[in-house]
Amino acid sequence: MVRNKWDRGSLFIIATFLVILILRWTKFPIFLDMYYHLSCALGFDRAGGIVTHDFWEFAPLGRPHMYPPFLHILMLGFYKIGFSPLSIARLISVLLYPTLLASAWYVMRWFSSSPRTAFFALLLSTIPYGIFLVTTNTIAASLVVIMALFSFILIERNRLVAATILLGLAFYTHVMLAFFMAMGLLIYGSIKREKLYSTLMVIGIGSILALPWLTHLWNNRAYFTAVSAYENRYLELYPLNFLLGGIGIALILKKRREGYFLIALLLAILPMAIKHRYRFLCGQGLFILSLMGGFSLEAGYAAMRRYIVDNKNRAIYLVMLPVVLVLALTFITPSIIVDSEKGSAGFNPRNSTFTNLVPGYREADEFRANEVSIYHSRFTSELVGIIESNTKADDIILCNYSYVGGLLSVLTGRAISTGMLYEVMPIQAKFGLDPVKVSSLVVWIKDPEKEGDKIFFSLVKKFKLKRIAETDIAYIYRNPKADTKSEVSDPIISLKLVYLLLLASFVAILWDIMRKK
Repeated sequence: MVRNKWDRGSLFIIATFLVILILRWTKFPIFLDMYYHLSCALGFDRAGGIVTHDFWEFAPLGRPHMYPPFLHILMLGFYKIGFSPLSIARLISVLLYPTLLASAWYVMRWFSSSPRTAFFALLLSTIPYGIFLVTTNTIAASLVVIMALFSFILIERNRLVAATILLGLAFYTHVMLAFFMAMGLLIYGSIKREKLYSTLMVIGIGSILALPWLTHLWNNRAYFTAVSAYENRYLELYPLNFLLGGIGIALILKKRREGYFLIALLLAILPMAIKHRYRFLCGQGLFILSLMGGFSLEAGYAAMRRYIVDNKNRAIYLVMLPVVLVLALTFITPSIIVDSEKGSAGFNPRNSTFTNLVPGYREADEFRANEVSIYHSRFTSELVGIIESNTKADDIILCNYSYVGGLLSVLTGRAISTGMLYEVMPIQAKFGLDPVKVSSLVVWIKDPEKEGDKIFFSLVKKFKLKRIAETDIAYIYRNPKADTKSEVSDPIISLKLVYLLLLASFVAILWDIMRKK
């Protein structure tokens, strides 16, 4: 696969980002979602298998567990071999983006048979910083994007067993993206009629594999609730990527038919723009569009190269041309920033992933909410020590910031009376159970504006809470009347059986890929 300077250039780009992210190890994990995934993984560990009821959140009653378990089982595997929860979070954060880039490059290289097209597709997809942020924050969705990319190769190679298992695993990773993956395969089969039967077979049997989890979701559908996606209020739009992606679509439809799989994927995920326009315009949708832009860049490069050769210019220009393109696209990356909450729009001429990740290329006080970590070693360790010293393993704790509560739950093993993933309602909401009343310990993050602190001290008076400690960022109070304990749910399938099934799945995938035609 690595045969010339373009392939080596692609691997250099991927390796560069891997090194940058390794050097930023202590900055991870960023934002919020990782703590939910860790809490699920550790919940499975305490239960001894996959559960269909969250007992570690919204304790003591919990709620139906609606998030697919594959990612959490993978994370738990790292925990079982000795990784700490924080190390797992950092490892995944560092590896996921380079893995997505490597997967996209490989698939583009395979379909186009052109190292130059694959190089430009990779280069263009590394420009938008939003792609990095969405990839790193929406871990499960990113895994399904990787699965979807490889599934098209499997369809083309008639490796239907592997493609079917991959689709089944996708449903156990992220249901919405798995539906988009299935739709992408269906569209691809409709475009390439000779592959329609194969795609229908994969979708049909893959859906049967997913049926147990889909049935569970359907039976508990009453607990789903609509939540406004705050992320949609802030968009970073990259005109160059949209322009080149649009030209790429035209080129694919006209003569570059090897890009049909990208057309199919883009059409499949269009519904994402309805509810998750940030993820579509700045994340997964933009990523696919950027890969299609690789065809545009390659065509433009070929035209410039012909011009240089035809005019008998010096050979040095042939060497410098790709270098200039890389530098220009890395350091001159105009983006339009739309903040609907503030009612403002702005322009950033230098907004690539590289310039955002490398220190010194942007203002020190310039940051986005979804690139900041809520973990702080000193402050978090202090709270963890206080919680562990003043509670037992089955006690319930409360934190006024639910994701900070999730972080503390992950690091202490205590259940929390609040919860993350707001799309699924807690059972206690139906009974009006007060989370303070059932919590043995209350950790209240201080409000710089003091309004939240007024609410807290009214709760102190109402529930007769007793002061335990105070740190720079939080008040910690004990609830002497709380006698409710958390109870671990019974697993529906043991960890041993889960890992055996996964092993069998991976063996079947490898067998199908490696077998002779």
